Amino acid sequence: PTPLNGSEKFVLGFPLKVLTSFILSFSIIADLGNAQSETQVYENYLRWRWETHKPPLGNAPRGVGAIARMRLVVMAQGNSKLLL
Repeated sequence: PTPLNGSEKFVLGFPLKVLTSFILSFSIIADLGNAQSETQVYENYLRWRWETHKPPLGNAPRGVGAIARMRLVVMAQGNSKLLL
């Protein structure tokens, strides 16, 4: 086994939708080096996932329970409408 074989096995095991979201999230994760805290970066990531969800979910939630709802969307990986 080589590192390349391990990488191929890792990548090929993901559904395409999950792998695509992972790669697209790098632009958000790059903010960790800026002046934002880890919490701010994570909340930005959650909002980004909500706003780029297919099909659209409308405006990102606010107030009590907003973070929980956005986390559910991320964890559902495509079946979000059923949870909301």
